[in-house]
Amino acid sequence: LIIYYAEFRESAFKKWHLSLPGLYDDVQQFDSRRFKKILKEVMLKSGEAKAAFSWQFYKMTDSALRKVKNHIGYSKAFDISLRYIKEMISDYDHEAFEHIYRFIEENIVQPRKFDICYRLWRECLKKEKQALGKLAKEGKMAEAYWWPYHYNGKILTMVNQKKGRKRFLDSLEFLSEYPKEVDIGGIVEAVVLLKRAPRSNKQTERIFNNLIERNSNFYNDKQEWRRQ
Repeated sequence: LIIYYAEFRESAFKKWHLSLPGLYDDVQQFDSRRFKKILKEVMLKSGEAKAAFSWQFYKMTDSALRKVKNHIGYSKAFDISLRYIKEMISDYDHEAFEHIYRFIEENIVQPRKFDICYRLWRECLKKEKQALGKLAKEGKMAEAYWWPYHYNGKILTMVNQKKGRKRFLDSLEFLSEYPKEVDIGGIVEAVVLLKRAPRSNKQTERIFNNLIERNSNFYNDKQEWRRQ
C-alpha cells in the first residue's frame, strides 16, 4: 500500500467518471512526496522491513517480465525497483540481499540492463564481504557460511561474456577472498573459464590459490590449468 501511494497513486484517477462539475471536481492533485519519504523510512527501519520490501521490488519486475495481467510495464517496474533497492544495500541484511540477488539474476539478462545490474551486484558483494568478515572475526560463521548467493557462478560467466576476461577475473578474485569459512556458491562454470586463462597470468594463479585454501578439490583444477 505504501508503494502504491508513493509511486502510483499520483497518476491514478486522471479521468475519473465521478469528477463532474460540483461533484468531486475540487479534489486537489495528489502529492506523492510525503509517501515517498514514508516509504524510505519504513523500508529501512529493520532487517524484517528490508526483507519484505526487497521481495516486493523483486516481484514488481518479475511480474512485469511474466506479463501478469493489469501489471505495469517492465521499464517502469525496473526503474522504480532499482531506485529503492540502491538505498537498501547501504547495510547488509542476508534475507534482503537474497531477494536483491534474485532481482539481479533475473534482470541482468534483459536487453540494456547488464551494466546496471553488474554494478549493483558488485556493490552488494562489497557490503556482503564486509559483513561476513566481521562475523568471521566474531566467530559466528556457523550461522552464516551459506549466505552468499548460490548462483554467483552464473553471473560470473555472464561477466566474462559481456565485460571480458579482466572483469571476470577481478570479480572471481574478489569472491575468492571472502572469509575461508564461507561457501561462495556454485562456481563450477567460472572455474572452467578460469582454466582457459594463459599459464603466465599471475592473477589466475592467485585465484586458484585462494580457492584451494577454501577447498582442496580445486587443486586438480589448478594442475589442469598448468598443463594446458
